[in-house]
Amino acid sequence: MSGKMKKKISLFVIMIGIIGWVGAQTTSEKRAKAFKETVQLVETGDFTFVANSALSSAGSNASLTTIDNLLKIKGNQIEARLPYYGESRLGTGYPGGGPILIDGMALEYKTQINERKRRITITFSTMGKDELHRATLIISGGGFADLTIRSIDRTRIVYRGTITATAKGE
Repeated sequence: MSGKMKKKISLFVIMIGIIGWVGAQTTSEKRAKAFKETVQLVETGDFTFVANSALSSAGSNASLTTIDNLLKIKGNQIEARLPYYGESRLGTGYPGGGPILIDGMALEYKTQINERKRRITITFSTMGKDELHRATLIISGGGFADLTIRSIDRTRIVYRGTITATAKGE
């Protein structure tokens, strides 16, 4: 191979490397921007989580794409309508009957933002119809989120979905 040909190949390899580096940098910048936008949304204190699926503590996975569900946070007010697929810890059935229904004030509401891991963790407790729920909402950039709900009366359940700004008028 001639010296000119080696030089051309080397230049070509360097250009491919630069293009790859610029592309990677752009992806990283996009992720950083998506996380920043998600942080801003969470900091407004007015957003809605909608689940796409639910995973029970027994390991069964249920699609929720055609089932009406949400967890709405507005300030310290929590509204939730989430189907429940799990087991009661009481022999008499669910104390609140079926789905997780919440409409009230959040207790012990805390938000932690981890810039390095690009993760937001929100924890709170709230009273349902007849039971106390402890919730952990872990949000990543782009608004993807996992919501874990624990109760003394029911087994843990995890919902996977996304958060968005609450629609005006809701």
